[in-house]
Amino acid sequence: RHHKSSIVYKLDLGALLFQQDLCGHSSSGVKRRPVESGGSPAVAGCVKETRIDILVTQYERFQMQSGECITQLYSRFTDITNWLAGLGKTYEIGDMARIILRSLPASWTTKVTAIEEANDLRRMSLEKLIGSLMAHEINMERLGESSTKRGIETLSRPQKTHLMVSQ
Repeated sequence: RHHKSSIVYKLDLGALLFQQDLCGHSSSGVKRRPVESGGSPAVAGCVKETRIDILVTQYERFQMQSGECITQLYSRFTDITNWLAGLGKTYEIGDMARIILRSLPASWTTKVTAIEEANDLRRMSLEKLIGSLMAHEINMERLGESSTKRGIETLSRPQKTHLMVSQ
């Protein structure tokens, strides 16, 4: 019996140290629990706070990655916001729209400005925003492909040379 209580004490001490390391809370709230009952509620709360902090940082620093398309960007963004919502942290639509627009590279500045001027971001659905960005992405790709093809065609055409014959 004495052996069991020392194990419980060691587990609670470990949970306490974990809690203090992550959150800096005092030890006064940690109670002894049987091994089967799991960890301390204070530690669980601390882990939740830490997860929220990490996700909020990812949300606030969100940027489009090199080579990423709008669909992939939105998928990553949705993952972050869904995790945050599951942990009780939510954002307004306008804030999320601004984060997405801010995440785009400089080559998107004209489109971002047009969207901001033409829409009330507080009322614009994310689906409409993403649809607009996807349409722009398709147009950019089409223009990029056609200009690349034109450049290749120009380079591959035989050059006509004019011979000047002096008489």
